Amino acid sequence: MLITMYVTQSVRLRLFFFILLATVTVTPVFSQLQRITGEKIPIVHLDNLIQGRVYFSLYPRIEGSQYLLNDWSLGDIRMQNRVYQELPLLYDIYSDDLILLHLQEHSFNLINLVKEYIQGFSLGDRHFINLAYSSYNETGLKMGFYELLYEADISLLSKRRHLLKTEDAISSFDRKDLKYLIKEGQGYRITNKKSLITAMGQSRKKTISSFLKKQKIFLKRANDQQLVQLAKYLNTLQ
Repeated sequence: MLITMYVTQSVRLRLFFFILLATVTVTPVFSQLQRITGEKIPIVHLDNLIQGRVYFSLYPRIEGSQYLLNDWSLGDIRMQNRVYQELPLLYDIYSDDLILLHLQEHSFNLINLVKEYIQGFSLGDRHFINLAYSSYNETGLKMGFYELLYEADISLLSKRRHLLKTEDAISSFDRKDLKYLIKEGQGYRITNKKSLITAMGQSRKKTISSFLKKQKIFLKRANDQQLVQLAKYLNTLQ
């Protein structure tokens, strides 16, 4: 009888842990799916070169979304010197990971693609580079994905990112992008007019100040379009 009771308790214990594990595993995926919006996800057939692991959220209870865009986007990926087109993608800018929405006939997975294999990708008409595989890999910038906003002799890159902030015991994502000018092989973070003049040289201070004033560009709160406009202008000064 003691043996029977022991076996029964053991089976119950195993069943409890199985249910607990299943709950822990399913809950993050469910939380992630609740945050994903957009059109019906297409079924994609993959080959063995697309590699990654199942993506689980480590922060399902944080307010807001960790993605660059809440809507998934059809995009292209350049991976191991091959281009894969029209894949449903999400970009987690908090963890700096590219996520593939892999829908099959009877299952759905979020796949965290191996960053070291990704040379670049697009989300709609927006283009991103993996700095390690780009011509900007020796500019002093931290490795990772960057959005290429403008490319010329003086290029403009943006590091999309979220930070975490906590107020009244509630954590939320706080968008804090970084913008960089790439000039003569060196990366310069642009935060205000002083940092811009440092990148371009004191001899350009007067003309650049005049341009910023005329175009009503305030660098501390300038949007992407204004910064692209500025980058185009800076290239005329070469």
